[in-house]
Amino acid sequence: MSKTGLAERKKNRNMEIVMHNALHFFEENGYDNTTIEQLCDAAMISQSTFFNYFGTKEKIVELVMKDGLKDCFEYREMLLSETDDMQDAARKMLMFICDANEKYCNTVCVFHRIALQRQEFRDIEEEHNALGAQMVESAFESEGKACPFSTETLKVILGGCFTDPFLTLSPKEACARTRQSISELLDHLFK
Repeated sequence: MSKTGLAERKKNRNMEIVMHNALHFFEENGYDNTTIEQLCDAAMISQSTFFNYFGTKEKIVELVMKDGLKDCFEYREMLLSETDDMQDAARKMLMFICDANEKYCNTVCVFHRIALQRQEFRDIEEEHNALGAQMVESAFESEGKACPFSTETLKVILGGCFTDPFLTLSPKEACARTRQSISELLDHLFK
């Protein structure tokens, strides 16, 4: 194997270690109380290596959320292969996102704060909302019905459920409110 291949694998491994450690530190200590020095020490890399890989702590949050989005798409594919009940699949998909938000509530809270300022973060939010909207629309289509909301409206509603609580409440309260809002929305839509 070439040195480039080995170097790339080492870089990817180190990045995964930093991201894993960062999630732990963000959830344990908070994003603002986690230093780059702590992340470097835990991953046994230099600060120059950190900056070469990520540039900023914000980049870690972005990459973590992109990984979470990939997990959501994989989960959706698994659901679609295992069930014909699209309402149940839509519920499970949106609760899967709620579960992830709960597990990483401090990181999700920071993500939504940064999304107010950075387009790349808003794009990730948009993809999450679009995925949820597609699942809800598929549930209606599977029953030969039209969804009472357009795709764009549904994305806005889901965005409100998933984003607004994280901008106004503590992370734990935001998770509870999000789960309640999503449950009530789905109960109303699928009644």
